[in-house]
Amino acid sequence: GLIHAYAIGNEVNLSREWGGRSPDPLAYSKLLAIAYARIKSADPEAWVISAGIAPTGGNAPGAMDDLAYAQALFELGIADYMDAYGFHPYGFAYAPERDPNDPETGGLVFRRAELHRALMEAHDAGDKPVWATEFGWLADPAEEGLDCTLPGMDWQRVSRAQQAEYVLRALRYARQNWPWMGPMFIWNYDFSRSPLYPDPCEQMKFYSLLDAQGNERPVFAALRAATQP
Repeated sequence: GLIHAYAIGNEVNLSREWGGRSPDPLAYSKLLAIAYARIKSADPEAWVISAGIAPTGGNAPGAMDDLAYAQALFELGIADYMDAYGFHPYGFAYAPERDPNDPETGGLVFRRAELHRALMEAHDAGDKPVWATEFGWLADPAEEGLDCTLPGMDWQRVSRAQQAEYVLRALRYARQNWPWMGPMFIWNYDFSRSPLYPDPCEQMKFYSLLDAQGNERPVFAALRAATQP
C-alpha cells in the first residue's frame, strides 16, 4: 500500500546491467515472472513494470538490438508477468516528431516507442500501457563552458534551448498521439550533482534538469511554465 509500482530491472538488453555478461532474454523473463508472483502475493494492487529497454537500433558490443530483445521477451510470454511495458524513448539528436522509419536516423528517435508498441499488439499485449521509464535529450556541455568529449555520444548533443523545447514537444506528441502511453519519466533531476561521478564531463549529467551548481536548466523552467494552471 506504500509503493504503487515496481520496475523490475533496467536496460536489460545491455551487458553492463548483467555484470558484464551477455544480455539474456530467457533469464530476464524468468526473473520477471518470479518478481511478479512475489509482488502480487504481497500487494495485489501494486503494478509491475517490465525493465525499461534501452534503444540501441541494432546489435553492438555489449548491447542487443532492442526490438530483437523485446521480440524474444514477448515470445517467452512476459505479457503474463507485467502490468505495463517499460521502454526508454530517448530522442538522441532528433526532434521528437521524427519518423522512426527514417533511415537517416537508424531508428534512434523518440518515436521508436511506436515500434515497440507494434510488437506488443502483435503479441496480444495491446491491453497494457507503455511506461517511458526514462527519456530525454543530451544538452551540449559547451554551453556551460565545458570542453567535453563524449565518446560515441557527441553526435547527440543539442542546445539547452532545444533540450527544453524537445522535452515539451515529446510530452505533447505523446498526449496527442499515444493513448497507450502511461507515465513518462524525464531522465534525470540532479545527476549533474552526484558525488559518485566527479568527472564534470560525465554524459549523464547533461540530461539533468539542474546543472552542476544546482541551477535550473532551461528545460526545468519550460516544464514549470507548461504545468502552471
